Amino acid sequence: MEEADPPYRSWERVRLLGRGHHGAAVLLRHPRTDRLVVCKEITDMAGAPDSDRATVENEVRILKTIRRHPNVVSYLGSYHEGKVLSIVMEYAAGG
Repeated sequence: MEEADPPYRSWERVRLLGRGHHGAAVLLRHPRTDRLVVCKEITDMAGAPDSDRATVENEVRILKTIRRHPNVVSYLGSYHEGKVLSIVMEYAAGG
């Protein structure tokens, strides 16, 4: 995985947007510009079946490939921190 640029890990955590089987989606805000992004935090993949890990890795590859598409939320970057894979995407306020 590549490192996200800028380093989203220093952005303010605003609120939890949702939680799933392997992680959560968290709304982040830039401390100076107030820009909002969503960070999909995938946790506990070390003990997950190979098929689950492959699915997550494939999702990141697909998002990287279609960074700018009118019908897909834009991928901004990804990074590992400890056992957590964070996938950063644009925030679609309307859902």
